[in-house]
Amino acid sequence: MKRLRKRRRRVRSRAEAWPSSEKLSRLAHIQGTIIQGQYFLIKRVTRLSSAIIQPNELTNIDNTGYRRTKSAHIT
Repeated sequence: MKRLRKRRRRVRSRAEAWPSSEKLSRLAHIQGTIIQGQYFLIKRVTRLSSAIIQPNELTNIDNTGYRRTKSAHIT
């Protein structure tokens, strides 16, 4: 019986994984909301909960920098 090889996920570097602040604000603008200090908030959220936030989930971040809902994709 052939042994299944575990797929190794490539870990992206910080710079690669995080879009620039203007990109994020543009995404937020498309969503219809711009959060003050967008990039900082997202960095803080990810540091606290190790979550990668999808563009459509930017609206779930309140001004404290914590996620309001559990809808952000946690890796």
